[in-house]
Amino acid sequence: MIGRDTTELSISREAFLNVGAKVIQAVLGFAGVIILTRMLGSEGLGRYRTVLAAAFFILTLSEDIAAVIRKRVAEVDTNPPEFLVLGLVVHCGVTIVTILGLFIARSAAVSYFGSAELTTGVAIVTASVGFFSVLNYYQAGIGYPARETWFDSLRSVFTLGAQVALLILGFQAFGALVGLAVASLVSGVFVWLSIRHKLVVPTARTAQRTYDYARHSLPSSIANNLYQRADPLLIRSFSGAGDVGFYALASQLTMPGTLFASSITSVLSVKSSGVSSVDGEVRRDLINSTTYIGLVSVPILFGVLSISNSIMQSNLFGTTYRNAPGLVLVGMGTIRVLDGFKKPFSAAVNGIDRPDINLRVKLFTLLVYAPIAIGLGQVYGLFGVVAATVIAEGVALISYQFVATRLFDGIVFPKPVGHQFLAGGVMFAAVEGLSRVMDLSQLAVLGFVIGVGAIVYFATLLLVSQHFRKTLVRTLNDFN
Repeated sequence: MIGRDTTELSISREAFLNVGAKVIQAVLGFAGVIILTRMLGSEGLGRYRTVLAAAFFILTLSEDIAAVIRKRVAEVDTNPPEFLVLGLVVHCGVTIVTILGLFIARSAAVSYFGSAELTTGVAIVTASVGFFSVLNYYQAGIGYPARETWFDSLRSVFTLGAQVALLILGFQAFGALVGLAVASLVSGVFVWLSIRHKLVVPTARTAQRTYDYARHSLPSSIANNLYQRADPLLIRSFSGAGDVGFYALASQLTMPGTLFASSITSVLSVKSSGVSSVDGEVRRDLINSTTYIGLVSVPILFGVLSISNSIMQSNLFGTTYRNAPGLVLVGMGTIRVLDGFKKPFSAAVNGIDRPDINLRVKLFTLLVYAPIAIGLGQVYGLFGVVAATVIAEGVALISYQFVATRLFDGIVFPKPVGHQFLAGGVMFAAVEGLSRVMDLSQLAVLGFVIGVGAIVYFATLLLVSQHFRKTLVRTLNDFN
């Protein structure tokens, strides 16, 4: 057998191993956004994030095939190297088509993205990030989901270093794109060195098994990626690159909640595939994953509800953010919470081999989002698009709860989730009180208030939640 037995993975242990890597990613992401906001300004950051949104949407096929591969190689009795080669071949095809498409539509593309260099950046990011993703997803599927996250963190280190060097040399937004591309390629090579599996030409059966799943999951991924990447693209069209820069900052500041949620769902995706392949029960793992999916995103939301303007307009991010609207940060915090609670359902549904259900939910979500985002975006710009996303995320979560009643024997809303919101409310009261008597325009004071809020949140959670205390002890004991 190649890799580890995925049916025996400990979700709490693997998720805990992921946490260290996610903390590194969060710290590097915060450092990166400070550098990008100060060196590129809101307009430059907006152009950079618009290119990324386009490239990541183009990567839908590569990413989806990579996710299918992760699922298939996690199942019992498969030949993983065949799936790896298939994934790399598909991504090569995506890269070639992207280059040809951009060349044919170069006039329109240059007009939209702002320059020929940024248009080239779409192809560069597509090629490099897809290469890394296929290898890293494969690594998770053969039983090493925590290792997948650590290599992603390694890429974050390389990205920050490469981007800083290129920005100093004066390459602006294009330099940031090239930095990401170089880091992805180098990290992909390191992943390959950690795998070192012999390349095997995929058989017709391997291709058929991939197709059987992808024919449902790919349309789902297209709908999901169109939905996820549409915000910056629509904001660019309705409000310009500057507002995309405000959106990008708010998105990055709330990212730690998503990183933690992803560390849990990554493990659930692998384990549920293994358990389902031997006709095991998935509901317990779904409940366990959902229980603490909002552990980080909930306090972020309650924190920004109180001091969003002070954070967004901090001197830390340069002069172009002095008038950045705090309301967009509140919107992004809400989106992170709703999206985080949605993720385990999607992972579990994929794990039991029902991508058709995910397709229906995502198409429905997109159908709700699109007219609202376009309608509100034309009138309210940035705020309208963010509001549409909040509404759509709420609809998606409700839809998945309905799915849970049919596939997983009932609604999933563990009691500890309520404890987290209670702790968040106590935190909000503490932060709001401090913000009324302290000068948050000073960075040290702002940092102090945020730190106090975090301490209050986790102290309250330890006090009111016996389940949290037991889970913490049990997870630490897994390492003994």
